[in-house]
Amino acid sequence: AKALADCMSTLDGMHRQVVGLAFFHDLSHSEVARQMAVPVGTIKTWIRRSLERLKACLARGERA
Repeated sequence: AKALADCMSTLDGMHRQVVGLAFFHDLSHSEVARQMAVPVGTIKTWIRRSLERLKACLARGERA
């Protein structure tokens, strides 16, 4: 949990918020887009890129 929190803190503010809403608050991409007043395609891209960054961050932490 600490490693995830550390990696989450490296994300940009908007990306961190989108991931939080989608995964920790269990909102759909459409719901996140509506809540943030951003196109759903943008939300999908931000989530995909953020998950890639989190995966890389967590992998680096496991090897260290």
